[in-house]
Amino acid sequence: MIAILGLVEVYGCAVGAVFNENDASVYDSGPSSPVKDASGEEDSSASEGCGGQSCDQQCCNALCVDTQTDSRNCGWCGHACAAELRCEKGSCVCADAGVELCEGVCTDVSSDPENCGECGEACSDEQLCDDGDCVCPEDTDLCEGECVDLSKDRANCGECGKSCGLEALCEDGECGCTVKGHDICGDECVDLSLSLEHCGECDNACGSEQLCDDGVCKCTSSLQDYCDGACIDVTADPDNCGGCDVECKDNETCCSGSCANLSTDSKNCGTCGHACVGGTVCVDGACGCSDDSQCPGRKCCNNKCMDVSADPENCGSCGNSCNGSTCCGGTCTDVQTDMNNCGGCGEKCGTGTTDSCSGGQCKCASSNACGFLMKCCAGVGCKLSWESC
Repeated sequence: MIAILGLVEVYGCAVGAVFNENDASVYDSGPSSPVKDASGEEDSSASEGCGGQSCDQQCCNALCVDTQTDSRNCGWCGHACAAELRCEKGSCVCADAGVELCEGVCTDVSSDPENCGECGEACSDEQLCDDGDCVCPEDTDLCEGECVDLSKDRANCGECGKSCGLEALCEDGECGCTVKGHDICGDECVDLSLSLEHCGECDNACGSEQLCDDGVCKCTSSLQDYCDGACIDVTADPDNCGGCDVECKDNETCCSGSCANLSTDSKNCGTCGHACVGGTVCVDGACGCSDDSQCPGRKCCNNKCMDVSADPENCGSCGNSCNGSTCCGGTCTDVQTDMNNCGGCGEKCGTGTTDSCSGGQCKCASSNACGFLMKCCAGVGCKLSWESC
């Protein structure tokens, strides 16, 4: 039980002392680290005693104090801590737990956005300090130091760094174009029906010679097809004749999209489009013939295929000229008088006894002259009575 509490003044040094009824000795906090004055030098008064009393701490203003914990003499005599600070290990520190001294001010680093988690660790303007961590407000995320709404931020749509570009908007975290009929490709809004870089779908680029027509890459000319990365004239290219990869033989040429042998093709004899006429065929690139085998159903006359059944210069055989008459069935015929070829090959007159062919017309004298059940048709001759003239 404490009996007497007082200050004993010994040689001008007041020592705070506590007397116990069982022990009259002075109770102090025990030895501490060497005591230093304000200049940082060890204070010899600590070892020499404070007013004649033994003081193994620090004698400050006639008081023996522990400068490691005394808030009025913290670290050295006369160094007083501010009201909200306490002295700990010779330094002024903030009194409350979780509070740190930042630039002379006690700061709650668990919630201060300028000193979040530790002194000097500042959050961005949009952020809050929550339990020592910088966090963004609800429904926002931190992207490159800024709190953004990923559901509508065009530079960070759906995720940080995903840009919608200048022509698109961000809605519900997805980039979308504002122009009807356009689609988003990368960070551009494009018309897939016309875009050369995105024809029909994103990243489907047309060739340098193509255009995009209704979402399909096409060559500019209707005569061309897109073959092996280039627009090719398939009407003339021997490696793509009529279509891609359709190759003509070594002895053929591509003529109007078809492979032709210019040595034998009567429609392309010698050159594309040169057709043989007048009964000729193509022989060694020239129109003509050399024997009958080259003229099916006809004869080869003077290097020309001729129809000897009707050719008046080669009637029945090569060189047999009808000299002005008509060649009918390979026979020279006077169609002015011939009853079987009256006026033309195969034009037969009637069978009456008085029928005749004159001036290329069938004639008869009269119906009575035609015989029983016969009649005379002008310009035709005798015919059966029930036949029409």
